[in-house]
Amino acid sequence: MALGAGSGLSGRIPQRVRDREGLAYHATADLVAGAGLDPGRLVAYAGTSPATLARAERAVGEELERLRTDGFSSGELAEARAYLLGREPFRRETARQWADLAALGAIEGLPIEDPEWSRARIAAVEDAAVAAALARHLDPARLTVTVGLPAA
Repeated sequence: MALGAGSGLSGRIPQRVRDREGLAYHATADLVAGAGLDPGRLVAYAGTSPATLARAERAVGEELERLRTDGFSSGELAEARAYLLGREPFRRETARQWADLAALGAIEGLPIEDPEWSRARIAAVEDAAVAAALARHLDPARLTVTVGLPAA
């Protein structure tokens, strides 16, 4: 959330790439779930032009490195936590959503479909745990960049 998911208009990647540098109309960062027990991956997206591609790529890389070095502020984490808690009821509006949560819970052996358990888990995430996860999983030097351009 603090990096750029959520509402799609806030977070470090959209603020830097879109708001400050004007390099893209749309920019996001999000975790993409993996298949089965694959932990997934972090995806940053910037809808930019070929002329500003290198600058946008550099800006995203710099923000990821700054995140690895400095971490998130307590304010960023509090805002992300509030967003996640606020959206939690909307994750259970359809039978499909309930089934997805139940399946994920069965795979992971956790009661993810239980709204109270999920809310308590989100509220209990500590800033130090987020910092430890960043140190363990975020390595800007190992980025894989893909570029999609329209055909000539």
